[in-house]
Amino acid sequence: MDGFDSLFDKAMRDADAHIMDRMSSPFTLQLRGGGEMTINAIYDTALEFASGKVNSQTPRPVNVSFEHGVLSVLNQRIDREVIAGARVNTPQGMKVVGPVHYQDRTTTIIELTVPGGVKLPGGSGVRFGQ
Repeated sequence: MDGFDSLFDKAMRDADAHIMDRMSSPFTLQLRGGGEMTINAIYDTALEFASGKVNSQTPRPVNVSFEHGVLSVLNQRIDREVIAGARVNTPQGMKVVGPVHYQDRTTTIIELTVPGGVKLPGGSGVRFGQ
């Protein structure tokens, strides 16, 4: 079974490499410490399946939009501590690195936010107008 697992892992790495080769673009992250880091990533305003919590007001799963964009990096795990708060120019303008997710052991999903940390208001009141 180990032989099959290693063949499958290699096939997945190869597929990810081809996807990155054809779909990614270079993005330069302006790190908070003053340096820069250039990565190849796929930029998208993707949908992600988010599971609901049983004891909350939203117990069912929902699709969530990354309204400020997301950078997906396949076959590379980027340390979230290094890129936290970095600024990056995207097709939608300047964004800031927010949460970093590791969907599996070889993928980095970088959630982007707006500069200045604009957030929804706290509390359980109305968040969106009619």
